[in-house]
Amino acid sequence: MAHLSKSTQYDIEDSNIALLGSDLEKRVRENAGDIEPAWEQAGCTPGLQIWRIEQFRVVEWPKDRYGTFYSGDSYIVLYTYKSSPDASSFSFDLHFWLGRKTTQDEAGTAAYKTVELDDHLHGI
Repeated sequence: MAHLSKSTQYDIEDSNIALLGSDLEKRVRENAGDIEPAWEQAGCTPGLQIWRIEQFRVVEWPKDRYGTFYSGDSYIVLYTYKSSPDASSFSFDLHFWLGRKTTQDEAGTAAYKTVELDDHLHGI
């Protein structure tokens, strides 16, 4: 018969995830998007903005190609609007679109960068 041993008890405070959910961690996430050049004009004016992921980079998708997505690519889509005519700030709809033939690298980058943009816009 095998002997059972007591499992080791770990304290989350001693781990690399101790600050998850803290105010500091939130500020770090919000500021991470400040260094992404693609987010410089994101959400500043009403309308649609689209970016394509190219070799781990976020690249603005040309407006004349809006409505054309390729199955081998991944995209980030942001729609900026005012929820009412007298609203003092913008509201956002933010999505990522993954083509059925996109690579895992591009899909992961699109998902990660979408969360980064969400944090940069102070949590949609």
